[in-house]
Amino acid sequence: MVKNGVAEIWGCIADDRERQGIIVVVENVPASKQVHDHLVWVEPMSAMAFPSPEDEAKERAAAH
Repeated sequence: MVKNGVAEIWGCIADDRERQGIIVVVENVPASKQVHDHLVWVEPMSAMAFPSPEDEAKERAAAH
């Protein structure tokens, strides 16, 4: 979703290396000026879910 030049990307990825590839694709969308990463990495073997570094930093900041 892109609104006012800000692209918000949401979803689940099974390999954290996919994150950078998705971000690069979204950065190359002409209307996109800034990307906010909300992708959740779900580790396939344990099914543990890890928020994006951006969302994790926001959670830590809100806790203080």
